[in-house]
Amino acid sequence: MYAGSANAGAWKSVDKGLNWTLITKNLMATSIYAIEIDPSNENIVYIGFENGQLWKTTDGGTTWTRLNSTFFANKTVKDIVCHPTTPAIVLVATEGGFYRTTDAGANFTQIATGDYQEIELHPTDPNTVYTVKGTGSLTQFFKSTNNGVTFTQKTSGWPATATQSRTELAVTAASADRVYASCTGSINGGSGTYGTYLSTDKGETWTFQCCGTGPGGAPVAGSNINMMGWQPDGSDDGGQYYYNFAYAVHPSDANFVLNGGTNLWFSADGGKNFNCPSKWSQSGDPDYVHADIHDIKIYGNDIWVSTDGGIWYSKDKGVNFEKRFKGIAGTDFWGFGIGYGAVGYRVMTGGAYHNGTQLMDNNVYQGGWAVINGGDGSGGGVNPVNDRIIFSDRGTQKIPGTRTGSVTSVTWGKNPNNDYTTGKASNIVYSPIQ
Repeated sequence: MYAGSANAGAWKSVDKGLNWTLITKNLMATSIYAIEIDPSNENIVYIGFENGQLWKTTDGGTTWTRLNSTFFANKTVKDIVCHPTTPAIVLVATEGGFYRTTDAGANFTQIATGDYQEIELHPTDPNTVYTVKGTGSLTQFFKSTNNGVTFTQKTSGWPATATQSRTELAVTAASADRVYASCTGSINGGSGTYGTYLSTDKGETWTFQCCGTGPGGAPVAGSNINMMGWQPDGSDDGGQYYYNFAYAVHPSDANFVLNGGTNLWFSADGGKNFNCPSKWSQSGDPDYVHADIHDIKIYGNDIWVSTDGGIWYSKDKGVNFEKRFKGIAGTDFWGFGIGYGAVGYRVMTGGAYHNGTQLMDNNVYQGGWAVINGGDGSGGGVNPVNDRIIFSDRGTQKIPGTRTGSVTSVTWGKNPNNDYTTGKASNIVYSPIQ
């Protein structure tokens, strides 16, 4: 398996996600947007960067070659797809155009200009290619019948009004001529879920599926849900769909659809009705998945979900999920503090973007670190005189020194103004004499 992180490059696992190793250590790689594995050779992998770089390895990540730096410079690579039986044909969607190679990346042809968001192939006919293009305040659907050499826009039933930020597509071998689409944006007084749509004729025509009478509208729990918000009943407006969004259909069950936003939503009727069994903040639930979902992959009954909190795995169609990201060192600390103990004595705490406040108290916690506060973390500090006292976004706290003990809030005269907005956070400076 291969995984791309938001700020720490690309990673590889050879034991189904139980352990991961960094494979882009020698590349200037931070945000990885797209990964594709050659279907005929697991050691041939393409990765696309946020800053407009496309790289290829033929040895499983030991060495890398950059592909066409002129074409892809400063154009975020958003999706990469190999032809399933002729993998030398590779399609690439970027924010600056759609590209195609027939010689495994040695040469590329630019097929179209514009902001292309993703690519899907017809499950049994790779000559049929679907893609989404962002144009102004709309998303547009295009179809190719010659494996991406040319495209034609299909508009019948496709949403064409108001503001659409992103659209995600999905296909399934269980009903190969179907194309599923989940659209986000603002319309009719609501924002977030614009609507889910279904085509049963290879994208020629589209019908509205969900939610409510739609599209859009003010969210209402049970009748017009917003799947991009924060509440598991879909009752709140808005969401981070410009940032995190994913859509997937089960390969052998055409009615089993997953929609990822802040929460993970399930449909058992082809995307007409959805439910959210576990809220993003309910980390004790067996079907819990961390907030801010960026991608969903389904293989058999195995479901893989990549989020701001790592990779989550289910082997029972989402009844239970477990963490599968050991070894991925991708925590993004926005504020960090270290205690002043003796050599070898370590008390450290930091605010992690989207991953709360994290704490190391010598060898107290299994794996070294514990997450002691949820949400977004932006600050961290350790009192230089009493390292049982730490400072975080939750104010001043006392740490217990035992693995099962509770972190408690304590009264402190002044707390630092932690904030992850640039210019709104202060440093902590301690007096050398008091």
